[in-house]
Formats: sequence, C-alpha cells, structure tokens
Amino acid sequence: MKPKNTIKRVLFVFSLITTLSACASKPREVVAERPLVAQSFVDIPGEKIPSKYWEQLNQANITTIMHPQYHQISLGKPYISALGTQCREIYIQYGKQGRTQVACAVIDGLSSNANEWRLMPVLESGVKTIAL
Repeated sequence: MKPKNTIKRVLFVFSLITTLSACASKPREVVAERPLVAQSFVDIPGEKIPSKYWEQLNQANITTIMHPQYHQISLGKPYISALGTQCREIYIQYGKQGRTQVACAVIDGLSSNANEWRLMPVLESGVKTIAL
C-alpha cells in the first residue's frame, strides 16, 4: 500500500506545483506598432478650451487652474486615451456644486505641432455641458 500512497502524493504535489506556477507567471506584454484607429479619420468632438489654459494643461505638475467664473478647477494626472491623445480629468467647482469632466489635447488641423485642448462631451443624459 505504501507505493500507491506515494504515487498519489507525488501526483498531487506535481499538479499543485504546476497549477501554482501557471498563475504566478507574468502575462506577455503586447506592443502595437499601428494604431487601431487612424487619427486622420477621427473627428474628435468637444468644446475648445481657450488657448490661455493650454500650457497649464500640458504640464503634468500643475494641479489647479484659477478661473474667473468658477471657484477652482482641479486637474487630475495626465493619461493617454484609447485614441492616443493626452487627456486629463478635471474637477470644476462652481458654487457649492462640482462636476468632473475630461479634457483632451488634439492636433490642431492648421498646424501639426500645436495641441488644441477640448472638453469632451458628457455621456450622461440631462447633464449640462460647462464652458470654460
């Protein structure tokens, strides 16, 4: 009976080690050389943000923008959207209320090096869009 128990134990330990090692391995990283959507075919919606705020939006270390109409605009960390554009989440404080929106930098059609920042449309129904 001993050899049978030993075989069961070896098989159990082997299957346990195999299972655990499969879960511990890191998934492979995928690097895409081509974008899924060509930028030239994408019409990015949104309201244009005045150019005086673009430099502040381009700098990752700036977290607050003062605005004459709103008490304060807080900026989140920059990230790259699915379309490959730089975006930031912004929290707009007006009165006792506040609202979160996303602003993204898009290539201006007139010059290929200037980034034009736009407030992306809100996807919720019945929510009024804020204009900077």
